[in-house]
Amino acid sequence: MTCDKTVVIPFALNLVRLIPPVAVRLRCDVKLLLSLITSHTLLHRDNRKCDAEGHLIATVADYAAVRRLVSDYLEAAVEATVSPTIRQTVQAVESLLGDRPSTESVALGPVAKSLNLDKSAASRRIRVALGKGYLVNNEVRKGRPMQLGMGDPLPEYQTLLPSPEALRKEINGRPMPQTPAQSSRTADPH
Repeated sequence: MTCDKTVVIPFALNLVRLIPPVAVRLRCDVKLLLSLITSHTLLHRDNRKCDAEGHLIATVADYAAVRRLVSDYLEAAVEATVSPTIRQTVQAVESLLGDRPSTESVALGPVAKSLNLDKSAASRRIRVALGKGYLVNNEVRKGRPMQLGMGDPLPEYQTLLPSPEALRKEINGRPMPQTPAQSSRTADPH
């Protein structure tokens, strides 16, 4: 039997169930995630099975490949986590401040040196951290060099997309009959 260009993602509801509801925007991102899984399945159609109706069946391997590509971007987009570069920048300021009183500050130069970056690259990172409130600029006079202090604490790292292993466990732990309403079927528009 040859498969058509329609893809069934039998684990779509299992996947959605495992994604924490951290942002409204995530609803659109889940649709995008399912579309990317569909695309990956289509790219690897020669290695995928068909169901009784001739639809390609997506696998957890398709999800795993897509997850590797988009996980960090989705997490940053919905602000579920702080990007590694911003986390590294805030931690560099924290390290340079050490046990000094909270009224103490550190300048841009030492932060850039600590990160092995030039001042302009470090400044871009610092501005993002300032904008998100993780750092504060204690220098109140315009045109003067930044005097950086600690702002809000960094949130704990939170994974938005479940690991392939967690998805497999969810699938095996909650067998579900697949109907069109329960699985995600998408046709290749081309």
